[in-house]
Amino acid sequence: KGGNIGTALLPFVFEMTADDVAVVELSSFQLISMRQSPDVAAITNVYPDHLNVHSDMEEYIGAKLNLLLHQNSFSKAVLNLDNEDTNALSKYVRGDLYKFSHLQKVERGSYLDKDGFLCFTDGKVNEKIVHKDEIKIDYKSVPGKSKTGKQGYTEFHVDTDALLELVLDVFYDEVK
Repeated sequence: KGGNIGTALLPFVFEMTADDVAVVELSSFQLISMRQSPDVAAITNVYPDHLNVHSDMEEYIGAKLNLLLHQNSFSKAVLNLDNEDTNALSKYVRGDLYKFSHLQKVERGSYLDKDGFLCFTDGKVNEKIVHKDEIKIDYKSVPGKSKTGKQGYTEFHVDTDALLELVLDVFYDEVK
């Protein structure tokens, strides 16, 4: 119902029950003063796209890191294996670590296999969830270029979010 853009989530908090799950996107500038983390936190990427809000890259990464620093040993963290700066945050995870990748199989988390299937592994069992062609995304609304200048960074960012949301939804009991 609510989110980072458009209708805010907070007005709906009182309608939520103990069984409800809220998936909330927080911008790096919202994380900078964070002193408490959710039970499950995901960092999809670390790119210098908000340096107009932060004094430097170190402050920006520190803001994102706040998601992990306030978790405990019972928490779950989900990180992007394909983004070097995001993957480097793995050493700060205190609880269970899950990763996702569109380039390679992960030890625990989600990945796209060579046939284009989104898969999930708990470290022992690999399960195919859905083929990437079945995930519907409106790429026209998110034009962009990667750090290398190739078309598609923003498109993949949306792909990443969709894959992450799907995995969290399908395997909610696993990451709960």
